[in-house]
Amino acid sequence: VSVTTTISIGYLLACTMYGVHWFSVRIRGCLGSEDFERPCLDFMGSKLFKSCCVVHACWSQHLPEECVVRLETGELFLFDLDSCSKNARFTGKKLRVSWKNFTGLGKGGWLSCDFSWHPRILIVAHSSAVFLVDLRAEGCNVSVLLKIDTLAMCNSVQNNRYVVLSKAGSDGFCFVVASDHWLLLCDVRKPFMPLLQWAHDLANPSYIN
Repeated sequence: VSVTTTISIGYLLACTMYGVHWFSVRIRGCLGSEDFERPCLDFMGSKLFKSCCVVHACWSQHLPEECVVRLETGELFLFDLDSCSKNARFTGKKLRVSWKNFTGLGKGGWLSCDFSWHPRILIVAHSSAVFLVDLRAEGCNVSVLLKIDTLAMCNSVQNNRYVVLSKAGSDGFCFVVASDHWLLLCDVRKPFMPLLQWAHDLANPSYIN
């Protein structure tokens, strides 16, 4: 007698301008057989931000059921799909991160975020700076990793800004960030000291991997 079962192999999230939508990726087949159907998507839920645009969303490499959503206001929300699906509510947890002590954030905008080497440490990018956000402490601790106006290489370039950030490697320590004129490989353990740097002549870079 064959027993049909459905196996969940992961999650998928899709962002629209004002919302985030989550799906479970599943495969259905018979136990003891290699004959499984094509993967299918089961809709799990959505979160809409009616008055604010979604800038970026990313999965945690530490806890596969967790993801962070970044809004254009600088707000960060943490979602745990296990608890969300059990409660049937995708409200998320608003992270208590204050940007009041950092000047210059009114110019430009927020770009993206990603998980660093710990599941409660984030790398957050603004067009004027890159930050390390440590959520382990009460009220969280925010430190600056890079500032666009303090890099010596940028002094000769007018109107330079960061435009895209991505994690580099699997350990969570290194990241790469591009400005209008430079590409920098950095390590969170060495603030303001890029490991490598290149000048580029790309027009409007928008993605790095």
